[in-house]
Amino acid sequence: MEDIRCPTGKPGQPMPTCNPPAARDYTCPTGITSYPITIVMRAGTCMVDIVAAKCPPNMHCNPPPMRRVTCPE
Repeated sequence: MEDIRCPTGKPGQPMPTCNPPAARDYTCPTGITSYPITIVMRAGTCMVDIVAAKCPPNMHCNPPPMRRVTCPE
């Protein structure tokens, strides 16, 4: 699904409408073993941003780098 951020209403005012696009099938890229993933598009190029596992307290995590993939249609 696309990550759509719907507007929020001002206190005491009606909530603005939000009609995000419907979810669509997308074949997961090979070699992806952790989920969820987010596909980010910048300047016509799509990259997979893998959500890293939670780090233990006071530890630094090294998430995998973003990876180029075919953009969803």
